[in-house]
Amino acid sequence: MFPLGRDYKIEDPRFASCAMRKTNRDKNEDHRENYLINMSKHSNTIREKDAVLWVNIALFGIVSLLFFYYVVVANSVAANSYKVQVLQDELESLVESNSSLVAQKMALESPTALLELARAQSLVAAGNIVYIFENTNVAQR
Repeated sequence: MFPLGRDYKIEDPRFASCAMRKTNRDKNEDHRENYLINMSKHSNTIREKDAVLWVNIALFGIVSLLFFYYVVVANSVAANSYKVQVLQDELESLVESNSSLVAQKMALESPTALLELARAQSLVAAGNIVYIFENTNVAQR
């Protein structure tokens, strides 16, 4: 019959299609196993990428909040510094006005200025004053 040690191929198309289906099924199973293995590796990679993405988003948010806080605080400090400067200028102006008014008061309260005012208004000195009440300053003429 057939010599030993040699492989013979069967050329019958009926058997060839069965053999091809079996080969294709084996390939599909291998491909499915490789796909599942790759997907598990890929899903780990996706999870890692998601984690990195969320960490980056969180860090960006924290940096944004810190920058916003810095801008608000810097603006507040600048505004308060401006208010202090305005108040110091106003205080300086009021001190100058006060010193001018004190000088005018001293000039008007001096005895010579009062005497001149009394002469200009034709005022006379009050004499013979009788007090109605002993302990008060109510006078009667």
